[in-house]
Amino acid sequence: MKHNIILRNLPKEKIQIDIWPFEIQGGFRGFQQVPNGLHYIAVLFNNIYPGFWCFIEGATVVKSFNLEKSQFIDADNETTITSQALADSGAMNKDLIVLPKASELQWYRLTSHISPKNYDQIVNLTPSSISTNINDKEVIAAYQMAFLKVIVCQPELLEPYKMQLWKEWIQAFYQANQTTIQNRITLFPIIIDLLILHQELMPKAYDSELVFIKKEAKSFIHKLETIDNSLLSQKAKQYQFFIH
Repeated sequence: MKHNIILRNLPKEKIQIDIWPFEIQGGFRGFQQVPNGLHYIAVLFNNIYPGFWCFIEGATVVKSFNLEKSQFIDADNETTITSQALADSGAMNKDLIVLPKASELQWYRLTSHISPKNYDQIVNLTPSSISTNINDKEVIAAYQMAFLKVIVCQPELLEPYKMQLWKEWIQAFYQANQTTIQNRITLFPIIIDLLILHQELMPKAYDSELVFIKKEAKSFIHKLETIDNSLLSQKAKQYQFFIH
């Protein structure tokens, strides 16, 4: 049992894993049965949510919260070794929240192309990369990461540049010419699925941000329909149905 995230010295009020919040009390120590892949943890402290990203890769993650700096830090070696041993043996199970199975598939769809191998590169990719030789998986991962940085934040605490970057990615997809689309013929069906998923998950607080996405989608859909590819045509129709 090494799919755990152990959290020490936490303020005990509310914790968030990925996009799901939980009320917590004194005995809480973290999460168990966390699927492999990228995850986000944030805790409510002084009306903000300091957080961190981590990967589960077959080893229990141990973090400590520094109250003075209002941020998570790596636990010291002794705490890490002790916490990993207790969590991996199951001795800590009663103090660990089990991540709901219903959330697993949804989070996988949001993070499926992000990995420890490409993480450092994709966080620096810009939307213009779709016109370069960057491979499709990294383009998708960078777009997924741009959306994740929006959706894990409370709307009232979101930094505007994060929303702007996500919108710039969408504009880049919308404005891609036919040559780019044909050269990336396997990319755009995946992007359409993500566009739909992302808009479905957006809180009502962001309705005004979505206006341009639906308004400009029509010309994008028309462009896709002019390309001779059955899957792309199917996805274009699916997206058209969604925005209406």
